[in-house]
Amino acid sequence: MAKKVKDPNEFEPIVVNGCLIEPNTVYEVVAKEPNLNAPPIYQELGSTKERMPGVSNSISLTQSDSGFFLNSTIFNKTDFKSDWVKREQMAKKYYEIFAEPLRMYISEIERIQIPTDDEFFDKNYKNGQFSVNIGESIQFNTANPIERFKLYIAIAEGELCMKGKRTEEEKEIGLKDEQDMFHQDAQYAYISITERKSKQEKQSEIEMEASYQFGDLLRKDKDSLLSILSYINIPVKKDTPKSELNTFFKTKIEPFKLKLKEFVEMIEKYNSNPEELKLEFDIIDKIKSKKGKEILLKQGSSYYYNDTVLGSNVKSIASTFMKPENKELLTNFLENF
Repeated sequence: MAKKVKDPNEFEPIVVNGCLIEPNTVYEVVAKEPNLNAPPIYQELGSTKERMPGVSNSISLTQSDSGFFLNSTIFNKTDFKSDWVKREQMAKKYYEIFAEPLRMYISEIERIQIPTDDEFFDKNYKNGQFSVNIGESIQFNTANPIERFKLYIAIAEGELCMKGKRTEEEKEIGLKDEQDMFHQDAQYAYISITERKSKQEKQSEIEMEASYQFGDLLRKDKDSLLSILSYINIPVKKDTPKSELNTFFKTKIEPFKLKLKEFVEMIEKYNSNPEELKLEFDIIDKIKSKKGKEILLKQGSSYYYNDTVLGSNVKSIASTFMKPENKELLTNFLENF
């Protein structure tokens, strides 16, 4: 049986110089935020570079520090700088992911692993194979071996960094913030267009589903819809006609991501257990009523009922009443109405 040839574009996400490079991903170069010590003009521009058409940096791979051999100083900035076995493993990975796939374009590409091979490097410097221009809006598709290699050059040479801040989990695998001193020499940042499109598509799906749920609930259970809107701080009069309510989603919910998120969460609660949510809304209405205000005792910022602390606001009080262990307390409270 013939041995299956590995697809050079199939590789595990890899960290290079504090940056993440993933397979089958389109990255776009964007402005890098200036640090607080940057001149005012760059603070106003929101960039460490002039933002004019055609402005870019030309970068070449350093022959003596390509990252394709274990002595490359690029590994001196990692947490495995003293682990020579790991350095050798990473140099091999870098070669397999970024250099080896160029064999169809560059003959004897394996010579890139020899930093003293002047003939090989000089030849490829002259034909531009080992150089890249980076500027705002330039894109790199990691499914393309040449573009992946060019992206690697920009990152390995410290001219390009990931946009934004990293999570603690990301920092644990070696990724760095845009403003980390590690990237102080970088003049551009990059973002994942693929990820951005994916997020946009997901957001569109959420909006479409939420819009459908809004209309469906308006037709089937208007009172619950009004209660949900009130719960997420969108006050609506009970006599508001359906025709007017139809515009509420587009004007009061959809344009605001946090409000949309709240609405979706409430719809999920409703679909999961409508009777339970209706009970919670009923409790809230009773807490707000004149009778409710009379029987709840306020001490400091907290409210009490029968010596039980309930919370500091209507929602937290209702939530406390809804807890299974407070069933008797809730029954006693509701008997007052």
